Amino acid sequence: VGQPLVYAKEGMIWLKGNNKKEPFTLTGLSGYMARNVYNTYDYNYGNLQVSSDGTKVFFADGISNGAFTLYYRKTSGVLPKGTDADEKGVCLASGVTSYKIAPDGSFVLYRKGDRLYYSDLKEEHSIASSVSSYYLSEDAQKVVFYKNSEDLYICGFGEAEEPEKIDVGVSNVISPLEEYEKIYYIKDHNLYTKEYGKEKVLITSDIYSADIIGDTVYVTREVKQEKRFSDLFEDEFAVDDTQMTEPKREDFTVVDVNTFFGTRTDYDAYHDAQKEYNKKKERDRIRAYYDENPQKISTYALYKVENDSLVENIADNLKSGYISQIMSQQAEGSAEKILFSTVESFSDAKNKVSNLNSETETNDLIILSDGNIVSTANANIDQEASYKEISADEKYFYCKENMDEEYVGTLNRYEITSSGLINKTKISDNVEIFSLYGDMLVILNDTSIGIYENETYTRLADGPVQDDAGKKLPQYVNGALYYYEDYSNNLQMGNLMRYGNGKKDIIDIDVHEFVIHDEACYYIKDYSIGNKSGELYKYDGGAQKIDSDVAYIIY
Repeated sequence: VGQPLVYAKEGMIWLKGNNKKEPFTLTGLSGYMARNVYNTYDYNYGNLQVSSDGTKVFFADGISNGAFTLYYRKTSGVLPKGTDADEKGVCLASGVTSYKIAPDGSFVLYRKGDRLYYSDLKEEHSIASSVSSYYLSEDAQKVVFYKNSEDLYICGFGEAEEPEKIDVGVSNVISPLEEYEKIYYIKDHNLYTKEYGKEKVLITSDIYSADIIGDTVYVTREVKQEKRFSDLFEDEFAVDDTQMTEPKREDFTVVDVNTFFGTRTDYDAYHDAQKEYNKKKERDRIRAYYDENPQKISTYALYKVENDSLVENIADNLKSGYISQIMSQQAEGSAEKILFSTVESFSDAKNKVSNLNSETETNDLIILSDGNIVSTANANIDQEASYKEISADEKYFYCKENMDEEYVGTLNRYEITSSGLINKTKISDNVEIFSLYGDMLVILNDTSIGIYENETYTRLADGPVQDDAGKKLPQYVNGALYYYEDYSNNLQMGNLMRYGNGKKDIIDIDVHEFVIHDEACYYIKDYSIGNKSGELYKYDGGAQKIDSDVAYIIY
């Protein structure tokens, strides 16, 4: 059947199925959109869902104060039938605040306030109350849900099914809740695992965070340190300051043959000595402060879990306790102290101490999906490098280095090996944004869009290639890249291009927006800013007009 096209026109939501029938209306637009910070529209796609085979559409009607009536109907345009049917569709429930459909559209889960329900599209069944969030299992046989935000339950959909408690006081579930057969979760800083139908198992205690990368569970623990003055400062004045005493005027008496007494006080030297002594007092104040108020500094240690046991400490001195595929680690021997001679005042000392941790040199640790850990220490990557990404096959590490104040920099690529990063390759200068799509690397800046594949850079179009709000970025769908050429922010239109299999094609000119469904591209062209609408077309080898005065594409 294929996915339908859903769009907004004249204050209504319209649907055109993947057939020859004319589009038909679903419901009014009210409640489906709201202004954002860019003064453009954000669309509430969550209030409209389509089954995976494209045969059924579920939608909200009469949205008011976050509640609505939930309908469904067939996308073929066949008129709904039955006691709960009207001209819009089949009414499933009213007072609904959120819902999730089964992938095949055979049933729907929804909340009314905080009560969770299940409907097989014929009859409504109550599951539980005080439900704060819920997740449909991957096999579509169970619903996993939170009660009161922290109490975790699971339930099937049969009439005799009752919710089964997984645990209470769960602060975080680190495995997908959709895969309920075995989950890992955190409770009271303890990591547990639970298999469906069995008792929970404590893996380890006193953790900071946990996460799964590949098939491996990782845990971090916080390592707290108290650093006093001698840990924070390199004190070049230590010896001299212990010997320095407060100056006295009589100690600066010098011979003066021009006076009756034959002596005088050298006030210049006395005042200079007094200044040095005041500096010493300020240094003593700083010494005393950090000895009496040690700075609490935390680093983190990373561990691996195997066979539901904590078995290995992988790394220490991590900058953050939150686990990701790329983690920052303090470089070995880089915990330098502050030179006390560079400190100008007590406030300057506090400022330097607060910045000390952020200025510490770091390396990245790359956690691969097979459980191996690779350090970037050997590559000498720019400390200011940002926007780092790993290729899907985990062969390459990309990062943007030598950035200017606009975050534009040089994109470099490194090969990932078990011993570190090798073979640095410069991909492009003046890179603003880059994205990986399989073997294709897409590179954007203010003036152009290009791709890097098969070790070759190809410039596809001159810029700008996006609007001021960043809403017209390229899209990679079904092995092809769709992007704008000669996009005009004033007209909000550009030429829609397609690149795939080494070939560049133009789909149409003066295109405002587009979506890709199956093998077809739907787009709005000749957009009128005044009327906020344009002409809707379908392209699948040729252009075919579908409708006029279309405001935007919803799905």
